[in-house]
Amino acid sequence: MTKVVLTIGLPGSGKTTYAKKYAGENGFDYISTDEIRYDRFINEFGDGEEQSETWREVRLRIAQSLKSGKSVLLDSTMISERNRTNLINYAKSIDENAEIAAIYFNTALEICIERNSKREKPVPKEVVEKMSEHLKVPSKSEGFTEILELDENFNPAGEITEEFNPPIS
Repeated sequence: MTKVVLTIGLPGSGKTTYAKKYAGENGFDYISTDEIRYDRFINEFGDGEEQSETWREVRLRIAQSLKSGKSVLLDSTMISERNRTNLINYAKSIDENAEIAAIYFNTALEICIERNSKREKPVPKEVVEKMSEHLKVPSKSEGFTEILELDENFNPAGEITEEFNPPIS
């Protein structure tokens, strides 16, 4: 059975560090909205058209993976319930039996801002703060099979243990 795992959290919450490791250790195709955006556009934050093009590419890659029987991990902030629900419905339209899981990075805003400031390409502090105001905590009512919540006490670069491995295997 194929699985789609969505990361949910602010920039600097630990999503990418954890997601790359998790995808590699579990044989998932790794899809990153940041990587697509950086590969295709000069302005990494993008305008509306660039955002639309990025999400078209994300959907294409999800479809390719699911149609070839591979599970997918999408590394993105996914702060909006509406965007998550749309993506879940899209994945289910490709593979109605796919399990959909979320890894919610519940990291304090101050920690996200600190980590983000140390990045090569930091997201502006004001953007992270605004995203924090709009972040909607995921719930199973959106269509998730499982939701794993990680807080700032976990080490995103640390060993992936059973405790920090979504129960979707």
